[in-house]
Amino acid sequence: MEIHVSLDIYRGSVVRMLRGDPGSVKVYSRDPLAKGLEILDRGVRRIHLVDLEAAIEGRAIGKHVLSLVRALKDAGGFVTVGGGIRGIGDLDAAIDAGADRVVVGTAIYRGIIDPFEALERGADRVVLAADARGGLVVHSGWRISSGFTLNEILERFSSMGFKLFLVTNTERDGSLSGLDSVFVSSIPPRYRGSVVYSGGVQGIGDLEILAKEGFRGVVIGKAFYEGLIDPKDLASLEG
Repeated sequence: MEIHVSLDIYRGSVVRMLRGDPGSVKVYSRDPLAKGLEILDRGVRRIHLVDLEAAIEGRAIGKHVLSLVRALKDAGGFVTVGGGIRGIGDLDAAIDAGADRVVVGTAIYRGIIDPFEALERGADRVVLAADARGGLVVHSGWRISSGFTLNEILERFSSMGFKLFLVTNTERDGSLSGLDSVFVSSIPPRYRGSVVYSGGVQGIGDLEILAKEGFRGVVIGKAFYEGLIDPKDLASLEG
């Protein structure tokens, strides 16, 4: 299973938020590059880099975040980047910066990026964000409902050719409350090999459950920064 450590950038710092609320910001580092290199030095290969300002404020991905992509790639990281992919130009800029994968959500749901045009960049590079709240997939900083359930989104976009999905349980994001077993089990097994899960992970036991259930990967954040997950324990789960 792929294990990605989140590197969320907000106001120039590495932060975590509770359920995407800017008022709940906790700063873990004022130097994103140093923190990213520290994560790599601790044996983690995959970094999930997010421009939170762009995601929340509706702006295009920042040049400072694209520079981080380049630096972390140069240091040997596998980098997924998201937040602020407002058009096909932003998607291309992220790929040109060296991103292994780019997460796109709002621009597709709002019809700004054509799904098939995005897939021309490679189904192994484009990740569709499927952020779930109240039974439906939401976008635009988690404020607007798509009107579709998670499974409807997975089915619809899988049929178009998407092979990678970032599924976030927004109601548990940053909470350290553990997995919602009902939410996890509601994702059909046929899609789990395409899903990187995020939201509420509190320890190695949650990762073991996701691996057993056949998920492609997981994004960990607060549990890593708070020392609840030791990188040394990840080797047996990673693939």
